[in-house]
Amino acid sequence: MAGMWNKIKNSATLMTWSNQFVNFGSALFILPLLLKRFDELEIAFWFLVNVFMQLAKLADSGFGPTLIRAVSYFKAGAEKLPLNKEDFESSEVKEKGVPNLTKMADLLSTSNRIYLILSLFAVLLLGTGGVAVTWNIFEMSDFRQDFISAFALILVNSYIILQIVKWKSFMTGLDFVAVSNGFYSLIGSVRVFVYIAILLIYPSVLLLIAYNLLTNIVIFFYLRNYVRKWFAKQKVKLSDHKVFDKEIFKSIWPATWKLGGIYWGNYLITYGTSIIIAQIDNAALMAGFLFTQRIMFIIRRMAEAPFYANIQKTYKLLAFKDFAGLKKLVSMNVFLAMGIVISSLTVIGVFGNWGLGLLGIETRIVPPLIYAIMLAMVALEIHSAMHATIYSSTNQIPFLIPSLVSGAVVVVGGFMILDVYGVLGLILLQFFTQLSFNYWYSWYLSLNLINWPLFEYVRDVFGASLRIMKGEAKIL
Repeated sequence: MAGMWNKIKNSATLMTWSNQFVNFGSALFILPLLLKRFDELEIAFWFLVNVFMQLAKLADSGFGPTLIRAVSYFKAGAEKLPLNKEDFESSEVKEKGVPNLTKMADLLSTSNRIYLILSLFAVLLLGTGGVAVTWNIFEMSDFRQDFISAFALILVNSYIILQIVKWKSFMTGLDFVAVSNGFYSLIGSVRVFVYIAILLIYPSVLLLIAYNLLTNIVIFFYLRNYVRKWFAKQKVKLSDHKVFDKEIFKSIWPATWKLGGIYWGNYLITYGTSIIIAQIDNAALMAGFLFTQRIMFIIRRMAEAPFYANIQKTYKLLAFKDFAGLKKLVSMNVFLAMGIVISSLTVIGVFGNWGLGLLGIETRIVPPLIYAIMLAMVALEIHSAMHATIYSSTNQIPFLIPSLVSGAVVVVGGFMILDVYGVLGLILLQFFTQLSFNYWYSWYLSLNLINWPLFEYVRDVFGASLRIMKGEAKIL
C-alpha cells in the first residue's frame, strides 16, 4: 500500500492530473453554485477576472518556458544553451550529464532580477489595460465598491503570480513536477471548500479574490523554499551567486522575446474574443460565452497535463538527441490529449445545458455550432502548442509574426464583425485565422526536426492506443 502511494505521489502525470481534476471539481461544484448565487453582471466580472489572471501570466513574456528549458539543459550537464537550430544540431550528443550546479545557481540569480521587472510590469499592465477592458462592467454596475476593491486585489495578485511562475519553472526544470502539482492539488482542494462556504454564507466576488490572493502567497513561499532547500542539499550557497550572468541572458533572450511576442499574439487569439464579448451590453450572452470558454480552458489543461508534466523528460531527450524515445513519448501524449479533449467536451456539449437546467441555472453553454467550432479550435491549439514547444527547444522561434498578425486580425476584425454577424462570425474569424498558418506550421517544423515523416507520425499516434492497452506505454 505504501509502495502504491509513493508511486502515485511521485508520478508527475498523476499529480498534474490530480491538480487538473481538482480544478475540474472546482468547476463542477463551484460554478453551478456561483451561477445561482451571483447575478449575471457578477458572473461576467468573475469570468473576466480569470481572463486577467492569464493576462498577468502573459507579462512573463516567454521567460517561464525558456527558464524551464535552461534548467533542464543545465541539469543534464550542459555548459551552455543552444543559440539556434544550427547550434542545436551541431552540439555534441551527451551520454550522461552531471548537473552543472554553478550555471543553475547563476541562472536563478539572473532570473530573480528579471522577474522583479516582469512582476512590476504585470501590475502596470493590469492597472492600465485591465481597467480599460473592465470599464464597461464598472459602468454597468454603477462603479460598485466591491468590484473596484476586487480589482485592486487583482493587481497585487498579478505581482505574486509572476513570482510563482519563476519558482514553478525552476521546479519543473528540476523535475519536481509531482511535488509542485501535489501541493497545488492540496491547496486547490481546500479552496473548493472555502469557495463553497463563501458562496453559501456571504456570496462576494471580493471575498473569493481575497482568498485566491492568500493561497497564491502560500504557494509562492512553498515553491521558493523548496527550490532553495534543493540547492542547499547540493551544497550550493546561493548567496555566492548574486550576479546577473550576461552570457546566460544572451542565450535565453533571443528565444524569450520571440516567445513573449507569440504569447501576446496567442492571448489575443484565444482571449481576444472574451475581451470583445465583455464590451457588449447583454450580460446573459456575456456570461454564457465566458462560462463556456472557462469550461474549455479547464478541459484543455487536463488534456495537456501528460505532455507538460513530463516536459523536463522531453527536453532531456532532446538534449541527448534520443529521437526514438522522444517519438514514443510525444505520440502517447498527443493521443491522450486528443482523446481527453474530444471525448470530454463532446459529453459536456451534449448534456451541459440539460444539466444546467436540471440545477435551475439560467446561464447556458453557447449554441451547438459555435460550441463545435470552439471544440475543434481547442484540439488544434493543443496539438500545435505541443509541437511548437518541441521545436522551440532549439532556441529558434519562427512563430512570432504569424502569431502577432493572427492576434491583431482576431481583435480588430472581431470588433467589426460582432455587430454584423454576431458571435458565430467572431468564432469563425478566429478559426480560419488560425487555420491559415498557426494550426499546422509548428508540427511541420517539429516533425522535420526529429526526422518523423507524417505517415509514421499518424501511425505512431494511433499506435499509442495499442501500446497503452498492452501496457507497453508508461502513462504515469
